[in-house]
Amino acid sequence: MNLISENSAKQNRTSILWLFKNLFAKSKSRAELQRRLHRTLLGFGRRIAARKQIMTTTREVHFRTPTFNNLKFRTLEIFQKYGSLNPPAWAALANFFPVRASYTYLLRLHRFGLLNRSRDKCGLLLYSLSDRGRARLNWLSVPRGPKASQPEPKETTYAL
Repeated sequence: MNLISENSAKQNRTSILWLFKNLFAKSKSRAELQRRLHRTLLGFGRRIAARKQIMTTTREVHFRTPTFNNLKFRTLEIFQKYGSLNPPAWAALANFFPVRASYTYLLRLHRFGLLNRSRDKCGLLLYSLSDRGRARLNWLSVPRGPKASQPEPKETTYAL
């Protein structure tokens, strides 16, 4: 990463942490916290999309057709860029709906060993990229389509 992207990633991380600390401080009940969090994250996701800060992945540049690893690649890339995130924050950044399904999806990636799972001081569930996840991200970022230099195999038919 270059210096500019490191600074923007730090700013995004600190703004997300500031957001959650303020929501916890102002909320009096769990239901109120959930309402505030949902409203704030929807607005946060819209602002990011409006500023066109959503990443275009290198995989999408190489391949225009959707693949089965597209969401996994996007998820690992978001965790690499932003660091530790909780499921609703990740859902807003990844444009993943419904938000409640993000808990299940991130838990599945944790069970695969691609994400680390922890809790902060307030008990908030946080996920971060593991070493195995970094290796998988590197593997997924290499284009694996047919190369122009390789000749296509010729079709042969056999008589019986």
